[in-house]
Amino acid sequence: MLQVRGLQAWYGKSHVLHGVDLTVGAGEIVALLGRNGSGRSTTARAIMGLVDCQGEILWRGRSILGRPTFEIARSGIGYVPEDRAIFPRLTVEQNLLLGRQRGKFGRWSLEQLYAMFPALGARRQTEAGRLSGGEQQMLTLCRTLIGEPQLILVDEPTEGLAPQLVEQVGAFLQQLQREGLAILLVEQKLAIALAVSPRALVMGRGRVVFDGTPAQLLADAGLRREWLEV
Repeated sequence: MLQVRGLQAWYGKSHVLHGVDLTVGAGEIVALLGRNGSGRSTTARAIMGLVDCQGEILWRGRSILGRPTFEIARSGIGYVPEDRAIFPRLTVEQNLLLGRQRGKFGRWSLEQLYAMFPALGARRQTEAGRLSGGEQQMLTLCRTLIGEPQLILVDEPTEGLAPQLVEQVGAFLQQLQREGLAILLVEQKLAIALAVSPRALVMGRGRVVFDGTPAQLLADAGLRREWLEV
């Protein structure tokens, strides 16, 4: 579904990505790991057209490099940013309604999402800014689903969450994968990323330095020490 080749990206004069190559197949969860500053979040932002970049980004065989972000989203790629980007003064339900494509519901309805996350349903008329961090994360994920993506880029979904909520997020991502969605999971927590992802990529200094299974990564102590451990 998604093919990225030789991706270079900049923030102003700062050269952040130095030739990123990666793929995500249909219905696949791929973890993108690395230390802070390795280029993981920039890779997701570049795919969504939010960063100045060069190279090749193919989505279902067609180039999306240089296309506006709203067109990339409408083509079937959803994005859950690290800061969650909720509208705090709008209610839970109003936030969800903003995710609709052209004002219509598709595969995912409000009632389906409320059934999956009863806490959101119970607080549908609550301002989103009053939700807990875990509830806000679920709200952002659900809002993205309403946009009918086939691939979701999820940036640090467990950041700042309690261990129980981390497990809940992991279970939700696996459920989405069973529903046929592909997921590129940008994550720093090695344990949860490897628990939900059959394939892992490791980034370092703006490029992918490892692409393999969780078992292969866990067996390579030298690679983890060089590129992951603090």
